[in-house]
Amino acid sequence: MPELEALPLLLIGSASFYNETLHPDGGAEVPMINYVAHGILDDGRSFQVHATFVTVGVTNIFIAFQ
Repeated sequence: MPELEALPLLLIGSASFYNETLHPDGGAEVPMINYVAHGILDDGRSFQVHATFVTVGVTNIFIAFQ
């Protein structure tokens, strides 16, 4: 964490919404981790994050700051 805290462009905030879906063993689906979050940064801007990781090599990450 000290390495991350030392970054000059570090953004810190709090999520007011967080949802995580885990299918690590796949079951009826392909193994997957999916999460969505949104909230407010310490500087007052809002943020959104949506990330999907699938073990077959597909990764989608969307991050927006407003």
